[in-house]
Amino acid sequence: MKSFKQYLIESQQTYDFKIKIAGDCPEDCDTKIKEALTQFGANSCVQKMRTPIQETHVDFPECKNVSVTVFEVSLDYPATSAQIRSQVSTILGINESNIRV
Repeated sequence: MKSFKQYLIESQQTYDFKIKIAGDCPEDCDTKIKEALTQFGANSCVQKMRTPIQETHVDFPECKNVSVTVFEVSLDYPATSAQIRSQVSTILGINESNIRV
């Protein structure tokens, strides 16, 4: 039979999200995103890629001639995509319509 401590260790989960931002991101954007998501126990925030400028983008059809930056975020606590989008929008000063989670 497993001890309670073993059950706790096995039950720990991480919640992974991809955050896509259309347009230019401010410098040290990954640090600011991690800071915005501290209430959800942000473990890591890594900029994975930046797409070249495209006339139209699949995720952002309303934005023309922009590049998209993708971040991968790992959280200790569950959160909805709307909560994450709101927090990131507030701290970066970017309109929520330019952020997808």
